[in-house]
Amino acid sequence: MGQENWTQTEIDAAVRQYLAMLELEERGQPFTKSEVNRLLRTAELERRSRGSVEYRMCNISAIMENIGRPTITGYKPMRNVGARVEKMIESAVHSRTRIWDEVETARHVMRSIFANQSVLTTLAPEYKWRGLGNLLGDYGEFICTRYYDLEKAESGKAGFDAKNREGRTVQIKANRTATTIGFRGEADLLLAIQIDESASWGELYYGEFDAVAKIARYSKRDNKFMVTRDKLKSLAYEQAG
Repeated sequence: MGQENWTQTEIDAAVRQYLAMLELEERGQPFTKSEVNRLLRTAELERRSRGSVEYRMCNISAIMENIGRPTITGYKPMRNVGARVEKMIESAVHSRTRIWDEVETARHVMRSIFANQSVLTTLAPEYKWRGLGNLLGDYGEFICTRYYDLEKAESGKAGFDAKNREGRTVQIKANRTATTIGFRGEADLLLAIQIDESASWGELYYGEFDAVAKIARYSKRDNKFMVTRDKLKSLAYEQAG
């Protein structure tokens, strides 16, 4: 199964995570390549082994070097790349770079909003200053639809926020400070991200919705199912094997 030709969706996913790691490396922020590998294998690269994902990252380094772009330390360029895969990687790099620029612009705006919240909290601590309404959710959907190459659902679609290339429905959840994440309705997949005060984000979970529903509890007060961040992380580890 792992020997089957890579699809453009798989190449896009690998390039997406490669560029994300490169961005962290250039900022001097820590990351763990094995964790990124694991997360990829819970979603788009579920057909691939850990070794094949590592090798593909080295192929991406080779293409990045060929087109004059920086590469990630530790992913030695492996130039045994067929013409078909080379074109797919080049296409993905150019596409993801444009998308990354859009997302980074939005991140800077959100970071400013979060910083202003902190100022308000210091100025008048008797108020919570946390009510962002739909802004955080919109930001989460913006990130996920672009970053994961999803198609945003029409307004009013119950249970899901987007669809992936295979037509599977995706419910998106963006979390900032809460220890639990609530959800209603049903979808094929659940994509949950954690957003920090700088408006940067990390993936908590991207996988089967039903698996999350099985470990969630129903809150009568909130009229929704609730699952903790820690449980989502544990589930992601389990699914990666």
